[in-house]
Amino acid sequence: MLGFLLNNIGNEVNSRTATGKPKKIPDDVDLISRIKHNDTSAFGELVERHKKRAYFTAVGMVGDRELAHDLTQDAWVAAFRAMSRFTEGRPFYPWFHRILSNLCKNALRHREIENRVVPSRIEDEYFPEPAGQVIAPESLVEDRERKQYVWAAIESLSVEHREIVVLVHFDERSYQEVAELLDIPIGTVMSRLYYARRKLAECLGGILDYDG
Repeated sequence: MLGFLLNNIGNEVNSRTATGKPKKIPDDVDLISRIKHNDTSAFGELVERHKKRAYFTAVGMVGDRELAHDLTQDAWVAAFRAMSRFTEGRPFYPWFHRILSNLCKNALRHREIENRVVPSRIEDEYFPEPAGQVIAPESLVEDRERKQYVWAAIESLSVEHREIVVLVHFDERSYQEVAELLDIPIGTVMSRLYYARRKLAECLGGILDYDG
């Protein structure tokens, strides 16, 4: 149940504007080369290529859409200013993700964020009734409440564990892709995810049946 809800929440958030998001990290070598040769339009293309997944990563980490938007914009500005120092041939998005992740972590550590639980900010429109199905109102309420409990539990995670949950359950990345994004061994990815899931199960207690 826990794994299903985590994936379901991530899909609902992403489905609003991020349909068709790539499963693999794109090769940005062509754009980076153009940027290095002062083609400013290439940076705009780079932003368009990655902005949705970057935004939803930030939403998952800070739990606030407005703050996520601001942090994502700050990350793009920081990336643009640092592009002259970026080494051609390196994958761009893992480098950019670390910029964004650090901004999100700093926001979580140093800012007082009120009402960060995403369901209360996203509102009921993000919990639609599946097309073609008839579901009793009490079932919808129960499902929504469960998702809110899950989000509250996600908030309780350390920033490192929250990031792993976001990348695996929201961005639907493989362990290998997450390892590349965070520049850590796959074993560390698996370990962090394991402890994050156990922590979620502890926080949720008897509310959900933990499925590992």
